[in-house]
Amino acid sequence: MRPRAVAFLVDYSPRHWINRDACRLGVCRALKECGVESVVVYSEESTNEVTDVMRANGVNTATLSLRKGVASYYRGLVRLRREHSIEMVHIEFFDYFAPVAWLARLAGIWWGFAPGWPVGQ
Repeated sequence: MRPRAVAFLVDYSPRHWINRDACRLGVCRALKECGVESVVVYSEESTNEVTDVMRANGVNTATLSLRKGVASYYRGLVRLRREHSIEMVHIEFFDYFAPVAWLARLAGIWWGFAPGWPVGQ
């Protein structure tokens, strides 16, 4: 069983299109071909250049900042989970000790491989 939606929680905010955005878009396209929706969650508002390309390719974008507090980030994750049926997250560029993975789990979202999702298929 595959997740309905995956969120990419990234601790950066692109100012213009760069290689890492192109790589992430490629992953999101591959997920969409498998019937899995993607939501890229930036830590700050991004430029229209980046969000427009993502949205034009069917990838939702959102903004959540851990700098606004743990409670605010948690509430945002819960809201995104409900709005987009997110079942799994991929976490990038956060400090090793940031509580993002635990906040996702508390919000009812798995990180890494979800139970029942066959690895390598």
